[in-house]
Amino acid sequence: MKYYTEPARELPVEGEYDVIVAGSGPAGASAAIMAGRLGAKVLLLEWNNAVGGMSTSGLMSHWTGSVDSPLYTEILERCAAACEGEDRGKVVPWIDPELLKAVWLDLLREAGVTVLLYTFVCGVIKQDNRVTGVVTESKSGRRVFLAKVTIDGTGDGDVAAFAGVEHQKGRETDGKMQPCTLMFKVAGVDIDRAVLPGSFESFYRTEKGELQALAKEHIPAPAGHLLVYKSTLDGIVTCNMTNCTDIDGTHAEELTRAELVCRSQMPAIVKYLRDYVPGFEHCFIISAGSMMGIRETRHFAGRMPAWT
Repeated sequence: MKYYTEPARELPVEGEYDVIVAGSGPAGASAAIMAGRLGAKVLLLEWNNAVGGMSTSGLMSHWTGSVDSPLYTEILERCAAACEGEDRGKVVPWIDPELLKAVWLDLLREAGVTVLLYTFVCGVIKQDNRVTGVVTESKSGRRVFLAKVTIDGTGDGDVAAFAGVEHQKGRETDGKMQPCTLMFKVAGVDIDRAVLPGSFESFYRTEKGELQALAKEHIPAPAGHLLVYKSTLDGIVTCNMTNCTDIDGTHAEELTRAELVCRSQMPAIVKYLRDYVPGFEHCFIISAGSMMGIRETRHFAGRMPAWT
């Protein structure tokens, strides 16, 4: 491999903060909101054009898991108050990505958090063994932001990796990582008749055959399952049906390959839905996530907190 030595240059320090959060997914945005509510001067950095990470740009269908918190409840209540249609005022786990983007921004603004979009964190500033800031790249150029505390909310642990924190990728035996998925939405669904299996283990038999078996037969591998969810909007369903394996989500080339593979599967998925799944006879794609759904990359060696 050839190398190019970049000339040394002075980078402008654009700001100093109590807390910098890199990445605005649910974890990062929540950390920024709570730090702001506690009175800290907070900067939230995000490479995308919106906050919320996978919950918004990833086009996720609904919140999952068993963990609860006051902030999570507040997010659900705000979404319920702002949504349209029959779910207005109802606290439900379904996600309207565009509505949720606005809710996240409102919460961040009210907490006094400075949000900077279209900005990649590409390095860290360290003093001794402590991270004291981050280096960013954007249309504004290469810049530095300093902080007393830096929180890594990138999902892949980019900041921690730049800082040299011990980690491994994938499972210990061979480094393999979980498949990735690009979520998308279809409209034109007859919800009253629609079959909406919410898991891989949900089986439904029709006159044409069992739907999961038909998906495996008619959708190109490694995709080949039926997994769809209702949304807050009438006639619109979220599809968790694309699949790409052997992807390292920390490499741009492999993320690009995942996009190409998952998008190439969508026409066959829509044809399968129209041909075999009740209620989907006239469905069509209206949007796909602007972020690939990466399930696994780096695993870090952490430190147990003293209170455990």
